[in-house]
Amino acid sequence: MESLFYRNYLKYLRNEFYIAQSEIADFLYCSISTYSKMEQGKKEISFEDFEAVIRFYEKKKKGYSFCFDENKKKEAKDLIRKCIIAFVYRSQKEILDELKSYLADPANLHSYAFFETKLIEMIYDYFADLPFQERLPFMLEHMNLYDHTEQSLIYDLYGLSKLRAYDKSAIECFQSAKALSVLINIPGWLGLIDHHMILTYLQEMEPTKAFLLFEECSREFQTAGAHRRLLNL
Repeated sequence: MESLFYRNYLKYLRNEFYIAQSEIADFLYCSISTYSKMEQGKKEISFEDFEAVIRFYEKKKKGYSFCFDENKKKEAKDLIRKCIIAFVYRSQKEILDELKSYLADPANLHSYAFFETKLIEMIYDYFADLPFQERLPFMLEHMNLYDHTEQSLIYDLYGLSKLRAYDKSAIECFQSAKALSVLINIPGWLGLIDHHMILTYLQEMEPTKAFLLFEECSREFQTAGAHRRLLNL
């Protein structure tokens, strides 16, 4: 998993800073072909190689630095879980200041929590009623770097973006989110996904399919004590 993170993060940096592979290869005293294989996953990237490339960028780009604190990843995952809980209880606005504060710290982005922080950026946009759809392609492209909890949330937000566009394929996204939700334990989350599916079926004028989800959705909200959602339902 570490090597997977290394190559995806380094590839992102190179594209972000418009750096040629030849420059990095020269810095590492290796061939362009060897470095290219690192980014493609055809050659393992050691921690020493990763650290060396980070030092290259820190010297090359003023103001850039990478935080090697391994606790950053856990902090980000805990915050994502907190966001899902806020989503279930319809208290998204109450967590916006915390998200804004987290995102204001560059040490959270350029760290081992990079991909989780990119997801938190999208969550913030959605909770703040800002355009979030443009961030989805990045999440979907790097889906293998997210755990089941994060994948379930990404698919749910993907479905919501399609729901807004009156795209009936939103159902497929919610079904993927629901399949992943059974692997995690967040009270009411399954119910919220069902709720989104109900909205989609109603939008598509299929009330019978929506009704079949009603009982399960209601039970999930009642068990979780998600009274605001229950009223919506």
